[in-house]
Amino acid sequence: MLLCWGLVACGLSQKAQCESVLEGVFATENEFELGTQTKAILLTNASLYGELAADLEKIELSDKSIRQTVDDLAAAYEDHAAALEATAEVTTAEGTIRGEETYRKVQAQEMRAMNNIQLHTEKLMGACR
Repeated sequence: MLLCWGLVACGLSQKAQCESVLEGVFATENEFELGTQTKAILLTNASLYGELAADLEKIELSDKSIRQTVDDLAAAYEDHAAALEATAEVTTAEGTIRGEETYRKVQAQEMRAMNNIQLHTEKLMGACR
């Protein structure tokens, strides 16, 4: 993913920079496992979100507003990874959730992260116009 993103800052326009970042984000999101949220799937997806956040932070961008939005998006992905890890802590190998009160707190954290991911992705998409 970084190989494609390493070229982003080489004099490209704001639109080209944000399009390149979004391409990488959407390609990575296609790697996530869907289905019953077992402990293993939760941990795999948390790891992928963490890797995506780290990759976003490493991208060299010349446009400061896109840089800020990408940083905010990376932080939202980090928050989501942490929420998935916390969910995995209260989930059995088969996907049964234990500890309803704890899960509700984690679920709220995950919803905030997902809302922030959507917000910052939409900001990035707006910069592509």
